[in-house]
Amino acid sequence: LVENLEHLSLAYSALDNPTEEIYFESVRLNEKLKDIKLLGATTYYPIFLAMVNENYKEEEVLEMLNMIEKLIVRNFVVAGRVSNKYETNFASLAYKISQHEFTTVDQIIDYLKNLIITNEEFRSSFKTFTVKKKGVVRYLLRKLNSLDNIETDIKRDNNKIHIEHILPQKPTDWHISQDIHEQYVHRLGNLTLLGDEYNKECTNSTFDVKKEIYKQSNI
Repeated sequence: LVENLEHLSLAYSALDNPTEEIYFESVRLNEKLKDIKLLGATTYYPIFLAMVNENYKEEEVLEMLNMIEKLIVRNFVVAGRVSNKYETNFASLAYKISQHEFTTVDQIIDYLKNLIITNEEFRSSFKTFTVKKKGVVRYLLRKLNSLDNIETDIKRDNNKIHIEHILPQKPTDWHISQDIHEQYVHRLGNLTLLGDEYNKECTNSTFDVKKEIYKQSNI
């Protein structure tokens, strides 16, 4: 048991602190761990550790993490499902891996697919969900930006790239009701990433002023 713990402690460190603790050779896998860390999910750890313990290939671990990422974004972030409810499912999957009931990555992927909400439920939730966690906001907006821009990435430096509320958190000159403000201010559609110099110009300005500043940004 102690030898197992020592072996897995290195992999666990990579989960807990993927920026500093590099465990895998695969750059894509190490980057994926950074992305999922931003989402704040930890309930999938047993699956990851079980696969490492059973010496699955790095590309197979990455395949599993891609599916976990989809599940986290769809079920937890957008649809608001409580992650604790999935702990039993994840523990059961880890047990099946450890007991060799599941011996291929395809079996693992199929199990996870069955836990993910439908496209219809995702689309319905996506229209109106709100998001306040800064790490999650940055993750989602970077992913959306990369859909149309596969050649360049947005800087990860939080001091240089800020989260901008289009409808400001303090809308002094917007002349809208408090109810409307509370309803929309934390929706994803009201958020964008913006360089710090542009963000300082925007502050609480009205939209006609802000949109001229946005035009200068490449994001």
